[in-house]
Amino acid sequence: MKQLNNLKELISMGKYRLGDEKACQEDIEAFLVKNNVKYEKEFKLDFGIVDFFFPNSGLALEVKVSKSWNKLTVYRQCERYCKDSRVKGILLATGSAQKLPAEINGKPSLVYLLSESAL
Repeated sequence: MKQLNNLKELISMGKYRLGDEKACQEDIEAFLVKNNVKYEKEFKLDFGIVDFFFPNSGLALEVKVSKSWNKLTVYRQCERYCKDSRVKGILLATGSAQKLPAEINGKPSLVYLLSESAL
């Protein structure tokens, strides 16, 4: 869980555009590159493709900016990702308030509200 909190803290230090999900992902990627963080973008898991995967820690980062998504659908997406044995925890970075349980499939999960880091 400490690594997941560290990832959340790291992501909170960046500034991101929230008008478009792709633009937000570009901003996150630029921030990760600037900070020399090893990651894989659009990483193929057993049950889908997560936006960012951090191979050193096994953490996944899913980005949701649009405010019109179904919260249950987002939860189920995170749940699928947590079925993969390589995923050790998941951080949902979201443009709209959403909660996740403390664990999904036995793996820690956190939510980061991107508006705290908006440009």
